[in-house]
Amino acid sequence: MTSVRLALAATLLGSAAGFATLGCYRERERFDVPSLTVTPSDSVVAPGDTLRGTVHATDGSGLSLVRVIAVSLLDATGTRLDSIGQRFNVDDRRSFESSFAFPMTKTVPIGSVVRLEALAIDNQNFTVQIVDTVFVRARR
Repeated sequence: MTSVRLALAATLLGSAAGFATLGCYRERERFDVPSLTVTPSDSVVAPGDTLRGTVHATDGSGLSLVRVIAVSLLDATGTRLDSIGQRFNVDDRRSFESSFAFPMTKTVPIGSVVRLEALAIDNQNFTVQIVDTVFVRARR
């Protein structure tokens, strides 16, 4: 009878330890969500000009990647797109700011928009993406 009690106690103790480790599991802590802004230097750009601006990202646990892309039409048919971008490996910095300059083709149709996309990924693989637009107008 004693060996049965010992076997039962060992089984219960082993089960309790197994459940205790399951109860301790939780998702890793996220310090914060990356903060991201992209600021074009102007709300309009002319065909053949350069779209300029700044990108700024912060994250309490550290950033791993910041990217900015400009997507525009190549011609008035709207069937061809042009994209140009910059990628910054930021090596776990908590704050990053950089300027960008994207040359626009001379065939970008007046009246269209350039889609400006920015992306930030932190070192916990959390991603934030924002989009802004710049209008294509004739030279002033």
